[in-house]
Amino acid sequence: MDESIKKQVKELLRKKDYNRLVELCEIDRHFWKALRFCLYEIDETIRWPAIEAAAKLMQHWWQSRQHERVREFIRNLFWSMNDESGGLAGALLKPLLKLL
Repeated sequence: MDESIKKQVKELLRKKDYNRLVELCEIDRHFWKALRFCLYEIDETIRWPAIEAAAKLMQHWWQSRQHERVREFIRNLFWSMNDESGGLAGALLKPLLKLL
């Protein structure tokens, strides 16, 4: 993944510019990928805004009738929380609860 995209996403998260992040995620899937990685950040000043941004993106997708994209993200969160994935269940519980 391009480092400049990661930096842009983190900067927008620090500014809490969720609308711009939603726009960029719609334009380029690499922004969505970078935002998803931020859900695992140890730094709370990045992780919590990432959770907010992901929730806003899911809301945008749902309202624009992209229901399957929302379902896929939620399905992936649940899968990441199970033992088989080796994922970080605690880190993913917060974004899941925010979405629900």
